[in-house]
Amino acid sequence: MIRIGISADLSPNGSIHQDTFINAVKMAAKNLELEKRGIELIWENDFATAEGGTIAAQHIVAKQVHAVIGHYASAAAKNALKTYKNAFPVFLPAATADALTRDFPNAFRLCGKDSDLAAFIKNEFQKIKTHTLYIDHDNSTHGIALSTLIKKQLRTLTHVSLVQSIATANKVMYVGNYNHSIKFIEKNLTDLKTIDEIFFTDDLVRPELPKKLGHIDQKVVVFGYEHASQCKTATRVNNQYYKQFSDYPMTYFLETYAAIEIVVQLYTTNTLSDWQQQLHKQTWKTCIGDLTFDTYGDSNFKRFAKWSIENTQLVVVENYN
Repeated sequence: MIRIGISADLSPNGSIHQDTFINAVKMAAKNLELEKRGIELIWENDFATAEGGTIAAQHIVAKQVHAVIGHYASAAAKNALKTYKNAFPVFLPAATADALTRDFPNAFRLCGKDSDLAAFIKNEFQKIKTHTLYIDHDNSTHGIALSTLIKKQLRTLTHVSLVQSIATANKVMYVGNYNHSIKFIEKNLTDLKTIDEIFFTDDLVRPELPKKLGHIDQKVVVFGYEHASQCKTATRVNNQYYKQFSDYPMTYFLETYAAIEIVVQLYTTNTLSDWQQQLHKQTWKTCIGDLTFDTYGDSNFKRFAKWSIENTQLVVVENYN
C-alpha cells in the first residue's frame, strides 16, 4: 500500500483555494483509479498557517506516508517541510516562495515561483510610463517574500519611483491573499481616491473580483497565472471539469492534478528508495505537459498572465510563458 499525504486548508470557508484543491485530488483519484492501484490518500488540514503546517505534518509522518501533495500556503509548506526532514517527496502545486525548493531538497514545485512572477511584473512595468508606486503587503510568508522581490525588480527601472505612502503615489500595488487584499481596499477607500490604477497579484485571479470591487473607479490589474482553459494539453481534464461544474477550473487545479499523476508514475515504475534521483532524472507525463524538475526541484511549468477588470469581467489581457 502506497500512502499519500494530502494537505491544505480544508476548513469550511477557510481558503478560496479549498474547492480547487479538493476537486483536483478527487477527480485525479477517480480518473487514475488510485484505490485499484493500492494508493491510499491521507487527508490533513494545515489551516494555511505555519503552526497548522507543523501539526498536519506530524500527523502525516505518523501515518508513514510515501509522499505528500499540497500545503498551498508557503508558511504551512515551510514548517511542514521542516518536519518531514527529507524523508519523502513533497509536491507543491501552489506554494510559491523561492526558499521552499532552495532550502528543502525533497520539495518539488509544479507552479511558478515568486521570483518568476516578480520578473514578469517588471517586464510589464517596463511598458508603463513614468509614475510613482506605493507597494503594500499582508504579513503572510507569501506576501512578504513576493513584495520584497517585486520591489527589488522595480528599483532597477529608472522610470518607476517607489514611495512610502498612498498619498504620494499615483498607482498602488497590494501583495497578499484574497481576503487581505479586499480588506486593504475597504480600509483605504478615501486615500485611494487619488489613485488611477491598483495592482494585485496571483490570489486575486477570481471570477468574483469584479463584483467585489464594483464600487471603486480605479483601473484594476492582477498579475497572476494563465487560465487553466488555455492549457491545451489539459483539454480532456478541463472538459471533464466543465461538464461537472459548468465552468473551467481555477488556478492550481491542474498543478494539483499533475502532482498526483507524477506520484502514480513514480511509485508504479520505480523503487520506493530512489525517488529523489528519479524525480530529477525523468520527464513526467502530466495534464499540463511533459514536466521536468531542475536541480532545485522547480518544474518547467511557468505560465503567467496579466488580468484586468473590463466591463464587469476579469479577463486576460496578456499571457507570458
